[in-house]
Amino acid sequence: MGNLRLDESFAVAKENGNKIKKLELARILWPDSKDKTAHTNMSNLTHGKVKKIDIEAVPIICEKLGVTADYLFGISKEPTKSEEFEALRSKIETYLERMDAASDELKSHLMQ
Repeated sequence: MGNLRLDESFAVAKENGNKIKKLELARILWPDSKDKTAHTNMSNLTHGKVKKIDIEAVPIICEKLGVTADYLFGISKEPTKSEEFEALRSKIETYLERMDAASDELKSHLMQ
C-alpha cells in the first residue's frame, strides 16, 4: 500500500480549526494498545510501512480529520467534497426518497 496522505490530512484538519494530534487519533484507532504501541502504529501508517489498512479505520480517519477517503488515498487533490458534489448528492437522495415513496404507494395500490 502506498503512503496515505496523513500528514496532509492533519494539516487540513488544523487549517479547519481541528487540532487533533496523531496520538489522539492513534488512541481511537487502536484503543486497546498502549500509547507507545499506538504511536508506533500511527508512525508506520503515516510513513507507508504497513501493507494494508483496516477498512473500518478509513471512515474514522476521514471523519476525525475532515477529509474524504479519495483525498486520504491520493485519488483526489481536494480534501473535502465540493459544493457541486454536495448539491448533486442532495438531489440524488431526494430522488431516491421519492422513488421509495412511489414504490410504497404502488405496492399499497396493488395489494388492494
